[in-house]
Amino acid sequence: MKYLSINLFFVTLLIFISPTLLGQEFKSQTDAVFVTSAGFAYPNDTDTLLDNKTPDFSFQHFESLRLLNELSLTEKIHFETHLLIDSFHSNYILDSPKTNNHFRITPLHQSIYTHETESIHYQAGSEIDRLNLTANFEKVTLRVGRQPISWGSGRFWQPSDPFGSFYATVLDREYKPGIDILLLDYFPASFSNITLVYALPSKNNNHSAAIRYLQQFSEDFLFTTSFGHVLDETLLTAEIETNWLGAGLRYESKLTWEDESKSINFFSLFGVDYQFENEVILTTEWFHNGTGTSKEENISNLLNQDRYASGLANYISKNILGFSLQRSITPLLSMNYLILVALLKDSTDEIQYSSLHQVTGIYSVSNESDLWLSLLISNGKYASDGVPQSEFGQVLPSVNLRYRIYL
Repeated sequence: MKYLSINLFFVTLLIFISPTLLGQEFKSQTDAVFVTSAGFAYPNDTDTLLDNKTPDFSFQHFESLRLLNELSLTEKIHFETHLLIDSFHSNYILDSPKTNNHFRITPLHQSIYTHETESIHYQAGSEIDRLNLTANFEKVTLRVGRQPISWGSGRFWQPSDPFGSFYATVLDREYKPGIDILLLDYFPASFSNITLVYALPSKNNNHSAAIRYLQQFSEDFLFTTSFGHVLDETLLTAEIETNWLGAGLRYESKLTWEDESKSINFFSLFGVDYQFENEVILTTEWFHNGTGTSKEENISNLLNQDRYASGLANYISKNILGFSLQRSITPLLSMNYLILVALLKDSTDEIQYSSLHQVTGIYSVSNESDLWLSLLISNGKYASDGVPQSEFGQVLPSVNLRYRIYL
């Protein structure tokens, strides 16, 4: 696997420098984004170190360099490549977010170097996050290869996106991981769009495809629907976005039929955005999770399902409520507060609440760089024997500082 990573690195590097080798025959643009972040978390008694001891606190240090290249073969044909090189250093093994490999022919991340001791964990790796060829025609765009796809209009949750979505507290959403698909966009009119997606067969995916139709009926009304078969279920979705009395309203719903269990699940989301006179933006969303549970006793069986083990599903509760407040303090500084609330019934049918709070400050250092500071705290039941007993209780209180610069 190490040699495969090195080979992928040099193949991608060759793509970046190919215009130079070919005497600048093609137009090429190369950019870079560097991100470094440091975080501190405070474990509870249920968390353990590598040597089975609990530290007073844990630290994490993460660095990544993303190289972006767009090679224009002709005016209508373009080749896009993103090479991501990253490293991770910590004194504490935390449950890292599950990574969705279902829609990638090759693994998401190729490890180059790993070093572990009793109190130190270090790893470095690289991946080709985007590698696709785009052909543009009069009303059709065809793109094949590794590329991101984002469906859904929700701010915290996107139930109509069958290819995976960000966790609600993820701050940096500029680059969604690419997946290996064939995508065709057809524009029959100025305010309508038909998208066809076919996920290339891989070890974890056998012929997934979906079609999506988008129609903007007016400046204040947008309708979207999709139908397809993704992994082991057939799905039908609908989305509506509109404005009413100065507030932005959105509704998402998804109906799925599972091939193996023959069960039918319904997901829905309702959201509201409103900006006050003092420029504070309020966002609220209610998410009904069709595969979630309302009882603590069902959590263990739920997490054994493939959608949770793989990271396609991130939430265990049947219903979750989210609020956020955002305001620009100065032209260079903005603040955001997010709270997520979920409830589960315990063995006595008593309702137990859990919540997650995140406060974030974003400072624009320059036109090409910014600095983020985020504080995350939670409450609710801790995990027991490695199994969560609430939606957010096992999330560690943490402080994270991140700096990003465009080179």
